[in-house]
Amino acid sequence: MDVPDRYSETIDQYRVSAEHAGVAPGGGSGLWGQLRVLGPANLAKAAGIGALGVAILGGMLFTGPDGGGSGSAAGPARGGLVELHGLPPGSCFTLDGTWQPQDGDTEYPAEVRTVSCQEPHRGEVVAQVPLPKVEIRTRAQLFGLSLAACQPAFLDYRPDPWALPQNTSEIAVHPKFRDIETDRSVACVYDGQGLPTRSSLRADRAALSEAQAAYLGAVRPYDAAIGAAQDTGSEATLAELSDSARDVAAAEQRTVDALARLDVPADARDSLASLIDGHRAALADWQAAAGAADRAQAVREIEAAQVVDKATQDAARAVRRSLGLATSVRAVASI
Repeated sequence: MDVPDRYSETIDQYRVSAEHAGVAPGGGSGLWGQLRVLGPANLAKAAGIGALGVAILGGMLFTGPDGGGSGSAAGPARGGLVELHGLPPGSCFTLDGTWQPQDGDTEYPAEVRTVSCQEPHRGEVVAQVPLPKVEIRTRAQLFGLSLAACQPAFLDYRPDPWALPQNTSEIAVHPKFRDIETDRSVACVYDGQGLPTRSSLRADRAALSEAQAAYLGAVRPYDAAIGAAQDTGSEATLAELSDSARDVAAAEQRTVDALARLDVPADARDSLASLIDGHRAALADWQAAAGAADRAQAVREIEAAQVVDKATQDAARAVRRSLGLATSVRAVASI
């Protein structure tokens, strides 16, 4: 698939388990099952964990004990800090020096300190988006909706997710489950996982060639859907896994149709055909997961689709190489 060797992952902020050591519990043997509960400290230690042997692209966190997520305009807080949820897109920030992530701690500070993007910084605000106006009944649903809300913003801000620098995660900072009746704001953030970045990560789509833009447009539906897909190792119910699989299947179909219309250099046409075949094979697995009779079957079908993801990475790289796009994503460095 065209997703890089890591996924946008749901981080379950309510419990910690063996996935911190890369061990998936009870059938959660896929990449999602192994990485779903990594906290900020562990995000920076994720190299080598997971079925694809590399780090995750992102996750979901909720704001810290000061509340956050108010959606109000950013303004002075204590000690020169401002509210993360009030910052406009393009704002770069550092975290308060008194905040230190602990293993299993998945709270993200509600207040940050803004700096120039040319100065060393921890994170960059990509967008502030609302949760959809639907009833949110479970935490798994909150996680999925938050990630889904951020995916278009991430892909607009940086059209090629493979080109993100080392150690960068896409994070959807959502309200606590107990606060969602009054707080529906989600901050979409690039987080450097403690390793400083010294420039903005915004990329201009106009700099892409016509062929590059066509390819990224073709894989965008799948990239967005897989970034918000429910984790098989989470508490997601059969209905939630099935709904998520149905969304990914629909995106797969759009991506297959768009890839089939692409014109690529001659030396990449066989690779493109292999990539399309992979998407078609995964589409069948996602469709089977959407119609699964029980949760175990849904998990098996989703994990089968993930196996196809891994098997078609070389084909995606070959197509990308022919178009002059990024062909690899570096693993997250340990700190």
